[in-house]
Amino acid sequence: MTGERFTPNSKYTLSYLGYDLVIGTTTDTGTLSASLIVPFVAQRGTSHAVSVKDGAGLLATSSHFVPKGAIILSKSEAFAAETITINGTGFPPDMPPASVTFSRFPAVLLTTEEPLPTTDGIGNITFDVQVPWPDTKGSIVLAIGGIEADAPLIIRPPAITATRQDSDTVLVLGEGFPPNSQISVSVDIVVKTVPNIFTDKNGRIEFELTTFGDPKTPDGIVRVSVDVFTASAQIN
Repeated sequence: MTGERFTPNSKYTLSYLGYDLVIGTTTDTGTLSASLIVPFVAQRGTSHAVSVKDGAGLLATSSHFVPKGAIILSKSEAFAAETITINGTGFPPDMPPASVTFSRFPAVLLTTEEPLPTTDGIGNITFDVQVPWPDTKGSIVLAIGGIEADAPLIIRPPAITATRQDSDTVLVLGEGFPPNSQISVSVDIVVKTVPNIFTDKNGRIEFELTTFGDPKTPDGIVRVSVDVFTASAQIN
């Protein structure tokens, strides 16, 4: 903060919520400049008085608004098992997250960072989480030092594409499935597949189908399942 019209070369005290946070000296022209750390007891989402009083008794006050904790997601819609980034502001400084949850998925979200970082000196934090895999919508909730913030997230259902590469080969790509899980495949035309196909750590799949018989056989539907999570696509 900055101030002017105070007594030149005078000691001053800067107070916030009754706490004397800064003691300094004004310049030859009666100006001042100071930085302060907002006390943790300051209620989020409200304004508080900041006051400066110099040695001659001159007093000036100003209002300071303390923002609520907030998070922004790198994506508002994502596939299950996808990695997204959380950017948080307005939390207590130098503290680790107490919990990171999805509102309809009680377990703490898996992260790509171990250990989780702490907030910086002004309460900001950035880290990655892995989206849970039920296909639903809810909110990511981040709690740090008794402060909670949330942001909505839509979890997209699993999806695949099935693209014919040539007369005998079909490439299948998919995402949004439970990670590191074996899949089952069905196709309504005669094909040969490689057994024991698994999703990767991000719930994605990639494999080829080899078709038999007349290449003029009408293209069919490919279905991929992991437990109760299923996606289908027309071969094109």
